[in-house]
This record gives sequence, structure tokens and C-alpha cells, in this order.
Amino acid sequence: MLIACAMVISGASARAQGPTGELRFLPDSKVEKSAGVWVDGNYVGYVDELKGRKTLHLGPGNHDILVREVGYKDWSQRVTLAVGGLQNLVVKLEVDPSVKYSVENAELKIHAMPANAAVFVDGKYAGSVHDFGGIGHSMLLPAGKHTIKLSMPGYQDYSTEMDMAANQKYRIETKLSPGSNDANSAAPATPPTKQD
Repeated sequence: MLIACAMVISGASARAQGPTGELRFLPDSKVEKSAGVWVDGNYVGYVDELKGRKTLHLGPGNHDILVREVGYKDWSQRVTLAVGGLQNLVVKLEVDPSVKYSVENAELKIHAMPANAAVFVDGKYAGSVHDFGGIGHSMLLPAGKHTIKLSMPGYQDYSTEMDMAANQKYRIETKLSPGSNDANSAAPATPPTKQD
């Protein structure tokens, strides 16, 4: 019972086997809260899941941390964790002036479980599922063909290609299947639909 309570309190998205150190993310502003986090090349969630009392438990040693948000420069840092240690990382993203936005867009809504899965558009991180579903939440994409991928540790990826027309609305609904990404097939899902 005590172990279960400790696991709930720490709220970590990923756990290492054996002795660990803890990593906590401190967003500098609202922008950083929805930014995606990668540790040693693996997506582990978004900053808001790993702040405050919520920590990420990692094995001792060096780890490469990468934080990404659309329209901002990548933020990276190498950290060294000791067994039983706690390290706070203040994340401050800078606007990327090279990002260009399209005038003719299609709108995409994504409803998927788990809602904190990462969304990639054409191989680039775009945010988390919860950013693109519900009232007032959607993604604007330039007209044309796009590959949309949803990914979350412990689940099989979902990937689809969409040919999107300007000024049209589209929707993806799916539930990621538990398991690893070693499987060659994506999770069964309702095909993306065009909304009238």
C-alpha cells in the first residue's frame, strides 16, 4: 500500500529499473508547459506532466534532454543524475524566427487515447493529443499531403497519411493499443474523416 501511494505521489511518466535519480521540469512560462520532452531520444511526455511534485525517475549517469514546441527553437541539456538525487531543470524556449505559417489551411481535430500521446506532422513534433481536440482546440495545416503520427511510450504508434484541402475540416479518432512499437502494424482506428 505504501509503495502504491509513493508511485501516485511522484506521478512519473517513465521509471528506470533499480536505483534512480529524479528529474523535475520547471516551465519558465505557459508556452513551455505543452512542450514535448525526450530523454535519450525517447519521448516521455510533456513538460506540464513533469513539473511540480511530478518527477521523472531515471537511472544514474548522463542523460540527454530535449524539449520541443512548434514555433520555438529546440531546448536541450545534458544532465548527470546521482542515485537518490533530484535535479530541477528550468525550461525557457525561444521563438524560432525561421518558422513560416501558411495562409491557406485545413483544420484537423484529433480525439485519441491516451490524450497525452505526442502528435507528429510530417516527422516533426506538433504537440500532444489534448492540444488538438475539444472545443476551440484544433491544428491548422497547409493544404496538401501530410503524415500524422501519434506516439506514446508503452503503446503502438498510430500513423496515417492525409491529403488535406484548404478551408476544410478533418478529424482523427483512435485509441492507441498497449504494446511496443516493434509491431509492424498500427493500432486499429477509425479512418480519418473529412467533416462537412
